[in-house]
Amino acid sequence: MTDNLGRHLPEEFLDVARHSDPDNLTWAPLLYRAPWAILTGRAARGPVTVAGDAFHPMTPDMAQGGCAAREDAIVLARALSSRSPSPSPADGVAAYVAERRGRAAWIVAGAYLSGYVQPGSPSAPGVRAAAVKLFRDWIFYRFVFPLLADTMWFDCGDLVAPPPRDG
Repeated sequence: MTDNLGRHLPEEFLDVARHSDPDNLTWAPLLYRAPWAILTGRAARGPVTVAGDAFHPMTPDMAQGGCAAREDAIVLARALSSRSPSPSPADGVAAYVAERRGRAAWIVAGAYLSGYVQPGSPSAPGVRAAAVKLFRDWIFYRFVFPLLADTMWFDCGDLVAPPPRDG
């Protein structure tokens, strides 16, 4: 691996690879969840929900996975601490899912599209590869990518502490 795949990596990284025990390595495929499944699928059952990669697995092409998981944590905590007229954990979870669905679907779709078009789809056959490159160079980078890049400036709001309870 260090002679082939990692030949252009800094020496520090190669040193870590050389001193690693291959028996301790695990490989897991990248998962993809269709954006429409995020928009329409079940993400909660009563007071139980999913967050992070369980809610919105995505390829690393936009580097938003960890950010999205932190956003989930803030939105979920805020929703669970809400002091609505009839607070319940299930209501908080439902509010969290409703707030996160759209953004999660957008990030997953953006990461997939970005990862597909940026390398020019080298595995696609002739005409299809040319179409992907044309789309990438004339449409994606001019119009779509700026919208996707704006995802990093998303503000999910503050985690406001609930007011003190009486008594």
